[in-house]
Order: sequence, then C-alpha cells, then structure tokens
Amino acid sequence: MDKLSSKLSGGALVIDRKIVAENDWVHVATEDEIPSSGNVSIDLSRWQANKDELLTRESQVAVRLDASDEPSKLQDDLGNIPMIVLHITNYVDGRCYTQAFWLRERYGYAGDIRVIGEVYRDQLNFLERVGVTQFELAKDQDPQDAMNGFGEFTVLYQPSADEGQNIFSRRRVIH
Repeated sequence: MDKLSSKLSGGALVIDRKIVAENDWVHVATEDEIPSSGNVSIDLSRWQANKDELLTRESQVAVRLDASDEPSKLQDDLGNIPMIVLHITNYVDGRCYTQAFWLRERYGYAGDIRVIGEVYRDQLNFLERVGVTQFELAKDQDPQDAMNGFGEFTVLYQPSADEGQNIFSRRRVIH
C-alpha cells in the first residue's frame, strides 16, 4: 500500500448520509504505480498526462484534486469521470468547499464528489451543502458520532449548491 493510500484509507466511509461497510477505491500517490485492476483515484497531473490510456481501463478512475488545483482543468473531461476526490490536507483550508461548489454549479458535474484527508464532524453538513456526496473519515473517528454532524445546523444563512432555503428568504415583510 502506498503512502497516500495508507495515510487516508481505513476510516469509515459515509455515502449519502449512510455508513458504508466497504470502500473499494484506492488513492494512488503521485510517485506510485497505478494498479492494473480495481477502482483508483489519481492526481490531476497524472490524469492530464495519461487520460487516453486511463479511459480504457475496465475499472473506474477518479481524479483527485488538491486544494491548489483548479477544477476548470477538468471541465472538458467531467463526463468521463465517475468521481472527483477532494483531498483536504488541512481542515482550516476552505478551498475544497469552493472546488465542490464550482464543480456542481459552474461545470454541472453530476458524479460523486468525495472528500478525503482531514475530514471532521463539524465539516460534514457544510461540505454536503456545496455538493459533496461521500466522506472518508479519519481512522480514529467514530462514524456514529460523525453522522451527528449532518444535523447540527438547522438554520441556513447563505445559499449553496443544495438549494436549501436560507433564513433570509424565509423572512416576511411586515407592514
């Protein structure tokens, strides 16, 4: 198992607010060889360099974006990518929220968006609002406790990709 996959795998997987028993994706580090079979996520530069070859694989290939990667670089390929993986290397870096939102709103991406890395309970609700559908939690994180993060905020203050009604649109004007 490579550095990236051993660092990020092993924690619970949450898909559409359900804890899933099996994670069949391997996140391949940039310097490691891509396995010949099985679902893999690879970094953006590897996708750009090898996409014609990768599209012929029998198993699925997801593209992994780091915080500094521009989602616009995938705009023409989104129809061929079943999942985008956003790698959160520092929980205080909010660029993954923007990446997910742009993938949904600007580029119309309809596939799955998964976050990996430093993913914590208090982020789940907000990440879901911007279009994230899958969450790989840290190995030491209690998945049942993390699930509570989805319901902690009941009032929305700003619009997002989920089109939830925010508090300002619910206000009534009293004459």
